[in-house]
Amino acid sequence: MWEPVSLSNVENTESKHLFNESYDFIIVGAGSSGCVVAERLSKNPKWRVLLLEAGGEEPIVTIIPGLTSALIGSSSDWQFTTEPNGKSCLANNGRCLWPRGKGMGGSSSINSMSYIRGNRGDYDHWAELGNVGWGYDEVLPYFKKSERNLEPEVVEPYYHGFNGEQPVARYPYIDQPSKMLTAAFIERGLPLIDYNGAEQEGVNQAQER
Repeated sequence: MWEPVSLSNVENTESKHLFNESYDFIIVGAGSSGCVVAERLSKNPKWRVLLLEAGGEEPIVTIIPGLTSALIGSSSDWQFTTEPNGKSCLANNGRCLWPRGKGMGGSSSINSMSYIRGNRGDYDHWAELGNVGWGYDEVLPYFKKSERNLEPEVVEPYYHGFNGEQPVARYPYIDQPSKMLTAAFIERGLPLIDYNGAEQEGVNQAQER
């Protein structure tokens, strides 16, 4: 079994007793990874798992992609900013907003539900730095294992999973401006790609999770 605890309101709940208990595993951070790790570990009924999170429960607006901008700068955001580089966000004293989710689900709760894994080069660089097992080819099987892509016809099958626990698909409704933008980029020479596939320089309608 696993017990999620929000540290933001622990003083006002009955969760205090949890800190006097014994656990086999304590996971700090209920973001995308923390929640998955807690769920996986809790498959063993003999293990007790405690999941700690600095933020609270994710608000209902997190499941409405069109309201994502309302969460930026809110209590669901750590409200980080970048360091000035003299070229970016000059109207904001050079500091760009760097939204990071604070709450159950972490940044996955404020990113418009977009399903984007990251760039192959970043994973390979982490492996080059000595992080064994973090190369792209090594993490890809885990992405595929967790994914249940509902649109095999619009992705490169080799890079995707179709039997996992996380459903992935485009929005049921794609408005005309989105279609026009995609067509315009293609007309200007950008290729139509699977951005979670072999290449990421191109255009396509986003898939969500």
